[in-house]
Amino acid sequence: MARALLFLTFFIIHVCTLYSQDLGPGKYSSHGQDSAGIKKYAAMGINLGTNSCYNGLTDKVVNADIGFNFDIYEVFDIGDKFTLEGGIGFIKFGGKNLGFGNKNLRNDTLFRFSNSFTGAFYFTVPLSVKYKYNDKSNFIAGVRICSMIMPYGSSVDGYIVKNVAYNTYLPVTNDALPSGSNTFDIGPILGYEYHFTHRLYASALLNIGLVPIFTQAYIDQNGTKYPIGAGNNNFGLSIGLSYDFLKN
Repeated sequence: MARALLFLTFFIIHVCTLYSQDLGPGKYSSHGQDSAGIKKYAAMGINLGTNSCYNGLTDKVVNADIGFNFDIYEVFDIGDKFTLEGGIGFIKFGGKNLGFGNKNLRNDTLFRFSNSFTGAFYFTVPLSVKYKYNDKSNFIAGVRICSMIMPYGSSVDGYIVKNVAYNTYLPVTNDALPSGSNTFDIGPILGYEYHFTHRLYASALLNIGLVPIFTQAYIDQNGTKYPIGAGNNNFGLSIGLSYDFLKN
């Protein structure tokens, strides 16, 4: 986990440095022109919104969840029609129905644990290119890189003896996920943003995770199979407000 977070942080710093080295305030103002007469500017901002996940109906339960999305980003004009944006932040992907566990009968006692994995929080690095359709509208295409920080759900650890259950309820942790589970994800983002002013705008982004969390169905030591449920891939619709702070 620490290596993944370090890599993602280094990556976004490297990208921002690469594209901002000629846009410093010593050479350009917030809106200036280079020697070729092309308008350039750099800005930093924040995005705050919701990320809604819906993964269908399983066992008569609707797997849906409304989470959050928070990013700190930097944007750069790379032409009259295109803008590059990169950032770091956090996102919650919920609406999952993924279970795994174990049962072991010894003498008259059944030892068991079961986990219901319903969602996770991720550290995220979104990178995108925006196409300026007009003064109010931009279309967005890019990629989102994610590293799982913390899963959530319900976990039961206990035993049953003479038909009496003794249970301990514990939080689901990364260490509890089955061996081979993926805590890294990457996938495209597609969206649209509408500008109320030059600095304030609303956006809608579709997040499509390409890396499944569980690579295969979980089978415990007794051969009990826990099939992969809904939400194995991260999928969500993020709606938020962004505000740019222009460099001086």
